[in-house]
Amino acid sequence: MASLTHVCMWSKDGWKKISAKEAAILHPGGTVSSHSGLFMCELCGQYVLLTDEGYQVRHFRHSSYEKSKSCPERISGGGRYEYNSNEHELPIRIVGITSNSFYFELGLIRVPENLLNENIKIEIKSDEFNSKPFLYSKERINYNSISYVPIGDIPCTKYYINVLNCKNEIYDYWSREIKGIDSSGTIFETPSGRKLPVDSDIKIGKEYYYLSSWNYFMDMSDKDISVKKISSKQISGFGNLYLYSITANSMNENAAKFFLNHHYRLTEKAISIQPIWPPYVEDSYVIKHNQDNVWLHIKGNTSTLKTFPSTSTIPLVSYSNSKLYMVNCQKRQQLISTGRINALKYIYFWKEPITTTNFEPEISVTDITGKAVISGETSNVPANGVLRIKSDYDGEIIIKQNDCIIEKRKIEADRIIEIDSMTVGKSVYLYAGLDCVWKLIINKLPKRRNDIDEVFVSKVINSKGIKIKPPHSLKNIALHYHSNSKLYKWILNCIKADKISGSAFRILETAYLRRNIK
Repeated sequence: MASLTHVCMWSKDGWKKISAKEAAILHPGGTVSSHSGLFMCELCGQYVLLTDEGYQVRHFRHSSYEKSKSCPERISGGGRYEYNSNEHELPIRIVGITSNSFYFELGLIRVPENLLNENIKIEIKSDEFNSKPFLYSKERINYNSISYVPIGDIPCTKYYINVLNCKNEIYDYWSREIKGIDSSGTIFETPSGRKLPVDSDIKIGKEYYYLSSWNYFMDMSDKDISVKKISSKQISGFGNLYLYSITANSMNENAAKFFLNHHYRLTEKAISIQPIWPPYVEDSYVIKHNQDNVWLHIKGNTSTLKTFPSTSTIPLVSYSNSKLYMVNCQKRQQLISTGRINALKYIYFWKEPITTTNFEPEISVTDITGKAVISGETSNVPANGVLRIKSDYDGEIIIKQNDCIIEKRKIEADRIIEIDSMTVGKSVYLYAGLDCVWKLIINKLPKRRNDIDEVFVSKVINSKGIKIKPPHSLKNIALHYHSNSKLYKWILNCIKADKISGSAFRILETAYLRRNIK
């Protein structure tokens, strides 16, 4: 009998795959029961047994007493199992969260415009008994980005898409059958609310939503997992639903087993797909580029990289949990995915002329009161010495004291990072890749020889001439005139209006460069 091939065993570094031969060396005699909890099938999250020596070679197999008999390897009779390259889940997200309410939306990823006929009708139905379908027309679909449509407030295990008056090619993008929400325990990302596919990575220290019909969590915080109830509601004919905020605090066996029992994988390095080349424009699940080949950096514990339709994939560099690939993308739409038993991360690469401008990362920095903090140099310490930073992209924060680095932190997209104890002499720099996209340098209050000359202020404000778009340096210049509320507010209004007199800017820039104010 063929041995199960997706078996793992807990080690101090997390769940590690193990073969039956390796397990037999660790346990040289007798059957190792599934009740021992030593060996876990990573496909179905159930404990498996290691057989005794006998007429067959020792091997892993499922127990006949298992609660679920739907493991892919049990059904296929053992042997290797890999996900199909065209089996990817459309995103489902939880939205509208209050203390007693929330609902769900299904994301319809971008499809070629020629598939969207004028009379197209999209029917979305769940596996709930007597459920009414949700109907949407072409007007509800975004042409250039993902379209999220409501699918109700009852978690259903499956959803079905039926597209009327359309070519069957659309099902290459929108699967007919979509894995839904398990009310016994499903995890969603924060703050996006997107549901994690089965077998997804759970990252240490990152906050998630946990949805369950069981109220077995009390508000608590311990060394393993932090949990807090944030919403609960009763649905007629369905029962109670509870939504929690949940964070794994450390990589230990108790926390890892909790997540694995719900078919998620606790890790310190989550799976990601990062395009390296060529230059591209990014949207949800879509990368637009204009080259025949793309270079991708794949990070995390993955089994393989797959393409649909099938195309040439060349591994270039591989080390630890990091791989570099070159993928041929001559077809107009190329699906690239990576995962283990499911496609956990996937992106559509669209080969087309790039006419869209890729904007700078959106950075939001405020003090504790919510007041915006402008990038640059200042003598003003933020309220209570606290900064709150949020970025559209992953990056790194470097904190310095008197030009010496005292701390480095990673920042994840759409997650707020709070920095406290900001004082004179401290500086904060936010990097996206190699670029410094925001900074705050707090200097001592400079000694001023004289207040700003009102003649100078009048000359700037009343300056005429052609209007120009304010350069980025105007934000830094504004900080040097903070003591004169009239001029400072005037400059901020110019920044807000996105225009300033060219001659006024030259006067300000010249004075700034000559350091007339010291």
